[in-house]
Amino acid sequence: MVAGLFIFFFFFYGHFYDLFEGWKAFGFLLGRHLITYPLWASLFLIGLFTILRSKSQYLSLTWALNLILGALVLFNFVELGYFSLSSREADHPEQLKGEINTSALPAALPDVYYLLSDAYDREDLLESDEGLDNSQFIAQLEKLGFSIPDCTQSNYNTTVSSMAATLNMNYLDALGHTYQELAPLVDTENFTTQLEPLSLNNRVIPFFTSLGYQIITLKTVYLFVNFPDSDIVYDFQSGSGSMQKIESSNFQYLYMRTTWLRVLVEEMTSSPNLFKTLPDGLISFIDPQFSRYNGFYYQTAQQNLYQLDKLETVAQVLGRKFVYAHLLVTHPPFTFTATGDLRLDMNQSDQAYADQITYANQRYLKIIENILAQSKTPPIIILQGDHAYGWDRKGKDAFKIINAYYLPGKGNQAIYPTITPVNTFRVILSQYFGQNLPLLPDQSIWINSRFAGGYEVVPPVCVH
Repeated sequence: MVAGLFIFFFFFYGHFYDLFEGWKAFGFLLGRHLITYPLWASLFLIGLFTILRSKSQYLSLTWALNLILGALVLFNFVELGYFSLSSREADHPEQLKGEINTSALPAALPDVYYLLSDAYDREDLLESDEGLDNSQFIAQLEKLGFSIPDCTQSNYNTTVSSMAATLNMNYLDALGHTYQELAPLVDTENFTTQLEPLSLNNRVIPFFTSLGYQIITLKTVYLFVNFPDSDIVYDFQSGSGSMQKIESSNFQYLYMRTTWLRVLVEEMTSSPNLFKTLPDGLISFIDPQFSRYNGFYYQTAQQNLYQLDKLETVAQVLGRKFVYAHLLVTHPPFTFTATGDLRLDMNQSDQAYADQITYANQRYLKIIENILAQSKTPPIIILQGDHAYGWDRKGKDAFKIINAYYLPGKGNQAIYPTITPVNTFRVILSQYFGQNLPLLPDQSIWINSRFAGGYEVVPPVCVH
């Protein structure tokens, strides 16, 4: 009974505190630890004294509590079993939504891999801003048959605007939005809200669907880059919410806040420097959001590894396929060293970004080599950035992105030095899929309310 009493009072203090948090009487704050903590401790001591003074064996109460405990354990096992079965189904995304008749299509149609590496800088920007010489990676891509234009830039300097332009093969002002309307929204959630429908309901993906292609995508934490109606969705943890903020999803964090240790958890949150000398294991026990092995940081690393691993084998999926891979391995938070180990110091500096690029390069080369080796028909591969790293502080440099094309046959001849992503699929659909899409003027447009009309055109600057 003493053990049961201690367990109850230890693990339910947080709930007791929540009942009184913020309460005031006569201008005096009652709902604070200075009052609730001694009160809870006093109630525990009273219960302890009562038990020790009693001569009862509490047999009836013990039987009732055991019955309740057994029911709770059984309930948890049912939930765990259901989750386990759901997760097992999610691990086999190769299930198609329906049969696709490919017999009527020409056998020579190539698979298309669009690898969008978020926030991947162009070669010259990596060298000038991060001190990273990326020429060897560029040379390796060229050796594999890629064409990499020297003066290429993105059309816009944010993800959602770049995606909308690339996947609709047109500029935002031609897609129903004015720059004057969008400029005041750039630094708000409304900017994404306005442009998200253009990204998700684009022109490119339905075109490939109409030809009988399977659409394969990777799920990320950002909803506006996900395509839930894809035939195959590689999802790291389907429906688990594991990529949300740790405060809302980490069981250990929430559990500790309900215990007598809540005071310690809140003190660590408000004054983390007071606890920095403690061993990581103890810090993790008190508050997992401060541990390098828990929370959003660690989950991001696992998500990135999962996506890269899946891309190494995606060419083995049978049937024609259009693969859209929105890769966040080059986007903050930076979780890997240059050799692919977990970055234990959680450093988010420019050097950490350079290290992550180095690691991403190794994995990208392996992915591309696997795709080329496993494809019966030479595929189309695009490795492209959407904007530069630090887009909000690099100004005109934020448009300098990696942009590499593997176009079999004589397709690379259609790539020219100043090509921008808005013309990527205009070239591909015209060269390989019988479309006659004229090229648009290549422009990099900086949407900002400080410019007349809400925008400025950024002229191209070449690598060499």
